[in-house]
Amino acid sequence: MSLNLCSRVFKGDNKELITFDYCPHSTLGSSGMVDEDPMSPTCAIEVLASYLENNGDLNLMNKTCVDEMLLFNLTIPPSIIYSSMSTDDAYDGIYSSSLSTE
Repeated sequence: MSLNLCSRVFKGDNKELITFDYCPHSTLGSSGMVDEDPMSPTCAIEVLASYLENNGDLNLMNKTCVDEMLLFNLTIPPSIIYSSMSTDDAYDGIYSSSLSTE
């Protein structure tokens, strides 16, 4: 996609605010669609690409991924709990030297 196209599409009043639940300030990189796959395209990138591909036409912009994003989840993978915390329960666990990586 050329810089001219991006420059032309981003100018003007034809804009829409789209929110991505549970994403920090770097939405382009943190609006993941595939669990545990940081290399998969993010929803924000897909929406932005759709906006540019459709020359800024909001009616043609594809936002379906916003409703398909991963749910908020505070579950920590067991491998990280074991290696970092030496417990089997990150929130209420007891230290276990058998889980320690040292």
